Amino acid sequence: MNNIRISAAGLIKMELDGKLLIALNRIRLQTGSKVYTPFGGALEFHESARAYLQSLGAVFEGGNDLRLTLPEAKLPEFENWFYQRINRECSPYRELKEELVDEEMVLLDLPYDALGLEYLTTLINRDITDRPSQEGKVTQRFFEIYGATFIPEYEQMLRTALAKPDTHLRLVTEREIVARVSDSGIEIATNCKPLIFG
Repeated sequence: MNNIRISAAGLIKMELDGKLLIALNRIRLQTGSKVYTPFGGALEFHESARAYLQSLGAVFEGGNDLRLTLPEAKLPEFENWFYQRINRECSPYRELKEELVDEEMVLLDLPYDALGLEYLTTLINRDITDRPSQEGKVTQRFFEIYGATFIPEYEQMLRTALAKPDTHLRLVTEREIVARVSDSGIEIATNCKPLIFG
């Protein structure tokens, strides 16, 4: 029986001045590689869903991330569970706060009422992953796309961070995302492409 790797993520579409906000991937930067990726990341399942996912034959990559491998024959059952949007995260808020506050330190805090999050769409694609430690595996990706807007004070903090010479943030056009390279010559990861369809 063939297995399939699943990766489910909540990605955040943030527009400023008609461009999309992305950032250098922190993990790849630590290995000396500069690659822009979208904000957001793996969605987590609630502990109450673990037994059900295990009943499908799921082998988890770590923690409660919805990154797992299961028999391909069980993919329809996984999709049915996923689209019910129960017993799992249905917002990228946790990831966005980690990235902007803890990792990039662009914001001192990110209270929930400082931004608006709107679910836009879910996109699915199948490809070979280049994720470290999972390279070469056929992966079914589920991208939940959310639009994010900030109250003026927080939007100004993002603009201030963008202006710093050592910033990891960048505003890019759809053209740059399609070309997979920024005008500054830095690679843009393929997982940015869903942002232009969301």
